[in-house]
Amino acid sequence: MIIYMSGTGNTAHCARVLGERLREEIVDMTPKIRAGDFSPVESARLIVLTPTYCWRMPRIVEEYLRQIDIRAERIYFILTCGSGIGAASKYAEALAREKKVAFGGLAGVVMPENYTALFSPPPQEEARAIIGRAEERIDEIASAIEAGSAIGDAPTWKGRLLSGMAPLFDACIVTARPFRVKDSCIGCGECARRCMTANIEMKAQRPLWHDRCIHCMACINYCPVEAIEYGRRTAGKVRYTFESVEKEARPTPKKDAEN
Repeated sequence: MIIYMSGTGNTAHCARVLGERLREEIVDMTPKIRAGDFSPVESARLIVLTPTYCWRMPRIVEEYLRQIDIRAERIYFILTCGSGIGAASKYAEALAREKKVAFGGLAGVVMPENYTALFSPPPQEEARAIIGRAEERIDEIASAIEAGSAIGDAPTWKGRLLSGMAPLFDACIVTARPFRVKDSCIGCGECARRCMTANIEMKAQRPLWHDRCIHCMACINYCPVEAIEYGRRTAGKVRYTFESVEKEARPTPKKDAEN
């Protein structure tokens, strides 16, 4: 079984590709997290796919995995990232030990950057090239899993340093306070529907952010009119979702020739 969490579609795509390759059931854990559904997960091998937050697995995913009963022989972790995963494997392995499940390793897959609060997403053409390389990487990981081999590499000292800073980064940087909505907002509520922690409330047809933000950036990137900004940091930046890149890559259907 593959369980995943995805903010802007990157990890969801990787889960679909891996699921097709391994013929595994795919389950989105986000609705379960939002609903407080901590029902057991049972599978011979469990594969967890998440984005990388602060060079580690998202805190919300760690908390979810700690609360559920995992009935699996082996657990693998795959983290999508814009550049690196730090020493995320160290914490994933500790979690596997805590759950008394054999650790199959943690591998990173580079996907297009989507953390618009700090970085700029790539242009469409570059994003498609990154996705192509990511799919090749997923195929390599799938082969290792099929062979029963461990995935991923040992963390470096730099990775350990970065991942060790995660609690500080989370406390100082991850906040919803800078979010603001412009007059161009159409009050559609897409941001609230996309929020993974139900942190956005629509009031008078305008989004109101509360204090459960995890910086998934789904609200800002999925806004259909780009009416959401994160202070001044996102002004003028490209918005990124996997679906937008996929849509641009599709060929335009040709009209039937007139007789």
